[in-house]
Order: sequence, then C-alpha cells, then structure tokens
Amino acid sequence: MSAFKSSREITTASIVFVFLLAFGLILDGHVFAEVGNDNCMACHQDQSQLKAAHRDCLSCHVGSEEHARAPTRVKPTEVGTQQCMDCHGSDRHFAQFAFSDHAQAGLECTACHGIHEPAFENRDVGLFRTDPSSAQCVSCHQDVRAQFHMTSHHPVIEGGATCVGCHNPHSSASLSLQSRTEQCTDCHQRVRGPYVHEHPAVVEDCSTCHNPHGSPNRSLLVMDEPMLCLTCHSFANNRHGLTGSNALTEAALFQPVPGSAFRQCTSCHAQVHGSAQDQFLRY
Repeated sequence: MSAFKSSREITTASIVFVFLLAFGLILDGHVFAEVGNDNCMACHQDQSQLKAAHRDCLSCHVGSEEHARAPTRVKPTEVGTQQCMDCHGSDRHFAQFAFSDHAQAGLECTACHGIHEPAFENRDVGLFRTDPSSAQCVSCHQDVRAQFHMTSHHPVIEGGATCVGCHNPHSSASLSLQSRTEQCTDCHQRVRGPYVHEHPAVVEDCSTCHNPHGSPNRSLLVMDEPMLCLTCHSFANNRHGLTGSNALTEAALFQPVPGSAFRQCTSCHAQVHGSAQDQFLRY
C-alpha cells in the first residue's frame, strides 16, 4: 500500500511539473512576443530620441528579453563592435576596421560613436566650434590638439578642415592608398605640379618639411630656415648635399649675409615646391 501511495505521489508530481513547464514555455513565448521598444522606453526614456536606423532596441541589444522580464536582476546586453558590424560591416568604409590601429588598441565602436544620442553628446568638444568629429578625435589625441593651437596650424579649430578629411579612423594608420604628398595636394593644388625641376622632398613626402597639424614656425614648417633646408642641403654626405663648387663649407654656412631680407634660403630659392625654369628652384 505504501509503495502504491509513493508511486501515485511521484506520478502526480510529474504531471504537475510537466504542466508547469508547459505553462512556463507558453508564458515565456507570450512575454517574448510582447517585448519590444515600448517595453524598453518605459524605463529608458532618456534614450527615446534615436536615429531612425537605431530605433529597434533588440537589433543591437540581442537577448535583452530576459532583462525586460527581470530588469532589476538581469543587465541589458552590452553593445560592442560585433553588433555594429552586423549592419555596417558591408560598408567599404568600415570593412577593414578589425585591422585598424583603433581596433588593435582594443577600442570598440562605442568609444567614439554614440548609439543612442543623435549627436556627440557628453563628449569633450573643447574649442572646436563646428566639427564634433574632430573634437572627438582630440579627446584622446591630446598631443595633436596642442598642435592645433600653435601659431601656424591647419584650420581644424575654426572649422575649415577636419581630422577625417585626411585620416580614416576605421582603417590603418596610412592616410589612404595615395602617397602622403598626393593626399596633401588634393587640397593644396597650387603646389601639385608636375614641374620640370622637382624638389625631391616634395615628391617624397610633404611632412619632410611640414607638420600637418601645427607648428610654431610659419607655413607649418617643422623648423625654421635656414636650419630646415640645411638638414638635407648642407655637406656632401647628406641626403641631397651639394658637391664640387656648390658645396657648402662650415665657414660658408655661418658667414653673415648682409640685410635681414636675405637671411632666408627662400629669399633666393623661392620656388621650393618646384620650378619650370630653374634647376635650383629660384624662379
């Protein structure tokens, strides 16, 4: 009799368990079907002003149905680069992000991009008046920010240029598939050439002479004349050193030149980017 009673209790318990399990699954399915943006916005009202493409919360916060059921016990799913790439990965501008310096440093898309806010809210905009993307860049690249405040600088602060005008933050450190000089002369077309007599420094790399972000010297020069010119054009064993009768001796280098107007190399060698007439870039 005892064995029969025990068996009946086990059977009853099993039936109740199966019933509760089935009810739970049905309820779970019902709750899942009901979870959507309205559920999210009931609590997250501060994030209701979303861009159109980001208005489906569950597209990015995958698996957050559990959070909707028990918001105090279960945290919402964090959004990382993988969720962003599910939509944006097919765009050629972002396809190489995994190989970029930013990705290699462990930065997620959300380090620079706000998912919920329509603009760069809560970001350090500093003195950047018209370009929030550049302000975002210098919130990390503080050394570059300082250069933008030097006497001679690219007009990023004033809104005349942007960081992303030269740099692709989603790709490698290389500016683009172009050479650095080609990149610069996309804007600075006056010095593009070609010239009959080229200045090798221009052909090789504009940054040989110029700091593209800013400099205490005129025209973004990395150092002032005549020392800048003499880093290449001094003695015969230098990269573009002069030889023979044109060689610069130490005595000639430091010989005083009469008149302050003639103490710069460019007082005579004016066409420093290239010349159509003179091999010494004078005219």
